[in-house]
Amino acid sequence: MRSQLLLSVPPALGCAAVLWCGWPGSISADTGAIVLEAERSVFNGHQEPMYGFVWSVVLGLLPVQVALVSCFVLQVALFWWSFSRLARAAMQEGAPVAAALASLAGFLPPLMCFSLHVDSNIITGIAWLAALGLCALPGDRPPLARAGFLLWIGFIARSGMILGVVPVAFACLRLAKPGINAWRALGCALAFGVGAQCVSYVTSWTLLGNPPRDTVLAVSQFFDMAGIYERTGVHHVPKEFVTPGHEPEEVLAHYQPDTCVTLLWRSDDKPVFRLPSNRDEAKAIRDAWMQTIREQPWAWLEVKARFAGLFLMVGVDWASDCIPMFDRNRDFALSRPEDPYRAALGLYAAKTARWLVWKGWFWLLVTGSMVVAAMVLRSARALEAAALFLGCMCVMAPHLLLGQGALARYQFLPFVLSLVAALLVLPGLLACLKRSTSHSAKPAS
Repeated sequence: MRSQLLLSVPPALGCAAVLWCGWPGSISADTGAIVLEAERSVFNGHQEPMYGFVWSVVLGLLPVQVALVSCFVLQVALFWWSFSRLARAAMQEGAPVAAALASLAGFLPPLMCFSLHVDSNIITGIAWLAALGLCALPGDRPPLARAGFLLWIGFIARSGMILGVVPVAFACLRLAKPGINAWRALGCALAFGVGAQCVSYVTSWTLLGNPPRDTVLAVSQFFDMAGIYERTGVHHVPKEFVTPGHEPEEVLAHYQPDTCVTLLWRSDDKPVFRLPSNRDEAKAIRDAWMQTIREQPWAWLEVKARFAGLFLMVGVDWASDCIPMFDRNRDFALSRPEDPYRAALGLYAAKTARWLVWKGWFWLLVTGSMVVAAMVLRSARALEAAALFLGCMCVMAPHLLLGQGALARYQFLPFVLSLVAALLVLPGLLACLKRSTSHSAKPAS
């Protein structure tokens, strides 16, 4: 009992530190946009419409400032509580070293700073982390209903997560009910994924007027065409999507490989691309994109390969957008943290910026190696960890294929899934190492 209380101390301190230094949280641009849509009950497909609908229900019950601050407090509390659960689960398996590492895992630089963002990427990562924490230490009755709700919240917060929700749901089932057959768990996970998608689709179609998602895709298509233009000088961007009096080439010249902001949102009165306002305009952009890819397929693949390197931070020293700027808070009459506390968090990130734990490729390499070792050694929870590693790949796939901004917060969910997968198999790997060491230490008979 005393050891379990001690394991709860680091997460409790981390939770208090983040709430103290980051109050009242940082409202991201995406969250600001979806909250404004929810306040007006007009959903334009900026993000998953169902996510905006949930925010509209919340805002019907709470003032917007209270809702946003409550979201910040809840996600920070769930973040640290989840690592406390994972630590207690490892202790129950008789692995105190793994338990201690789990209780400290939330302090890792790529994770601790992200918990300040009130952002859909962070909400998805923390909701799924909490679901895994629930199921890793289920108690007398498997908490599948609560875990399913958390998985669904994470699913709707980020459109395109249908690929990732299935392996994560599989891992949750296996953790909560270790005796369940793997094929049965897979069938249940598939059913959950299909059901979650159907609920979102039916709600969007019947209640929300089927808002288009073409705007989000158009951002990626403009970004792809700009990257191809940079390499080949070829483009087919329709002139009507450029600020009047300017040419597409003027906007394309602003292309920067790691961000789409310079092409679409500027504050210096330079020309930008205009996003589609209806399906016909979205089709015109899509047709131009397809024609460009047909003519320059190798250039398109090179652009995507370069973005994949940026996303995984191959040869990159710093991940942008890791420390929130709190600029959007004023739009909702929310304050900013006091400078000394905000500076402390910034210093923490700056001092660790060149550590390997910032690199996406490093997380994949380490976790993949641990999962393979666990599978070979038939370690406990190896199958669940393998599912989470597959989920990591699945949630990265839409970013790599359709992504247009190599922002650090997009890696939060892959980092979380990788970390939980590693923590799940660590007790078994340490036990195997201990056995092999004890065998080698025995004197020959």
